[in-house]
Amino acid sequence: AFLCAWNTGLLIYDVGNGMRGGSPSNPVLVSSIVTSAAGLPGGAQVHNAWWYHAPDGQKRYVFVGQEGPGTIGSFSSGSIHVVDISDIAHPVEVATYTLAGAGTHNFWVDEQAEILYAAYYNGGVVALDVSGTLAGDLAAREIDRIQPGGPGNTYVWGVMLAGGSLYASDMLSGFWRL
Repeated sequence: AFLCAWNTGLLIYDVGNGMRGGSPSNPVLVSSIVTSAAGLPGGAQVHNAWWYHAPDGQKRYVFVGQEGPGTIGSFSSGSIHVVDISDIAHPVEVATYTLAGAGTHNFWVDEQAEILYAAYYNGGVVALDVSGTLAGDLAAREIDRIQPGGPGNTYVWGVMLAGGSLYASDMLSGFWRL
């Protein structure tokens, strides 16, 4: 289990796979990592995580969402951090994605297409290529970006892929099918 514990970071527990003798009623800590503050005041601010299962069967990365300070409707901050868990007992942060002037909240990964869709509040929705080896700044892997309600009228809280369509819930302009 991956627990997002704000400034305590990402906590990884054995809840029954035999690694450390854990179970759902008696989880055992395997490891933890505090992702970088990425220039935000107050620490890592780990809000969400997605254990990425690549089409080739690898389960090497966990995408970690950092939610920094913001003002609903106008400003947000925070980045996506990529943690390599090839050695789950020793996780290592290997990459980040930051959208200047906006912060991530929730995201969804289309594992077969190897695309991460991130809700970036006032920045809208961002699509990132997460195929292959991930390292450093992922800005060059940005596929596309959209502000569903337009500039000044977008504050996307979450995204979800279903039935071949990407849906976005925008706190200012409504629910969108992209």
